[in-house]
Amino acid sequence: MSYGLILYASSLKLKKNQDDVALNLYEKSLNWIVNNSDINGNGIVGYGLADSFDAFSDNSINPPHTEYTITNGIVLQGLLESYDLAPDDIKISIRSIVEELIQTYLNGYYNTPGGFISYSISQEDKGYVVYNPAIYMAGVLQYYSNIFPESEISVQCGEFADNIVSFMLSKRKESSSGGYYWNYGENQERPNDLVHACYIIEGFRVYAENNGAIDVPMNLLYMHLLDFKQDSIFNEHPIQRGGILDNSPRLWSLGMLLYTLDLKNDLENIGLVNQQLACYQNDENLFQCELNDPRIINRHLAHLLLGLWVNDDM
Repeated sequence: MSYGLILYASSLKLKKNQDDVALNLYEKSLNWIVNNSDINGNGIVGYGLADSFDAFSDNSINPPHTEYTITNGIVLQGLLESYDLAPDDIKISIRSIVEELIQTYLNGYYNTPGGFISYSISQEDKGYVVYNPAIYMAGVLQYYSNIFPESEISVQCGEFADNIVSFMLSKRKESSSGGYYWNYGENQERPNDLVHACYIIEGFRVYAENNGAIDVPMNLLYMHLLDFKQDSIFNEHPIQRGGILDNSPRLWSLGMLLYTLDLKNDLENIGLVNQQLACYQNDENLFQCELNDPRIINRHLAHLLLGLWVNDDM
């Protein structure tokens, strides 16, 4: 996940201006992704997390580097954004990895029993329908279809994305602000926290901006972000949820929110998030993952980097 976010962030920055730090991160992250497309050696191109993870607290523990749909989607987005910047020989590798990974979804390898995109490659996880990774992948598939229209799988990618978007819109809920939102998944009553709500917005945004066939009311999706805001502070969970003892956001939530607001050019709320971020800096000017958790976690920092670099013209 971290390498995908860093590749995406550094690609966006390099397309605006030359920057030695961005170039170094671009080269390192791209090199890692290209050389570790099957790091767990199971014969399937895909990307996961470096840690073991019981995603649904059902005692089915996924080993390190289990392939997840959200990490696959983030890496694919980074690879597609980086493509124009890469040398010709690396472009061949990028496209090969992208298309082999996409094919696993088109072939149904990640399907749940009901035919939806699964949370991960794990058989146990395929019993759950989770919305945010599915729509993120839909956006990436439409992105691929738009920039490689000559590809043999371009039309199939677009149709696949259309089906997910149509399904997702049928599952939308409306908050008191009038914004559209989604619960975490089927048979789950809790709405998404801030970072996952932003993933959903990003999936729809990428789909819409890459000529997706279905109209997406992006203004209503962005409106949901106001449900996290109270007294000029953004929270980890929508304020209407209630019953949350500590609603302070995690760093990756603020990073992904900053990215989302940057793309919307929401200057007022960008300023509020930047003020909020100052509270996460420790004495060494490093950003800790939570207000009450001093750990420095790469995955959180990568989200923050994306938020800081998406509209950074310096």
